[in-house]
Amino acid sequence: MTIANLVEPYLRAGWLTLLSLENGSKEQVRCFRANANDWEFFTDFVAFNDLAGINLYVDLLPSGCANQFYARYGTPVMET
Repeated sequence: MTIANLVEPYLRAGWLTLLSLENGSKEQVRCFRANANDWEFFTDFVAFNDLAGINLYVDLLPSGCANQFYARYGTPVMET
């Protein structure tokens, strides 16, 4: 199985609409948008899939985005 095969289901599910990268950077340039249903998409994905938790890479998010996650889902119970 190739990386493309592993990523394809996420692309089909609509994850690219959540990503906002510029000039090939690895960091998000904006937080999720309420008016574009980004938060609802993410919440549904977590609710309807077999996930043990959310790994939030705060160093790759713009300032304030981590706090938006914490406001919606609570503060982290663990950090790595």
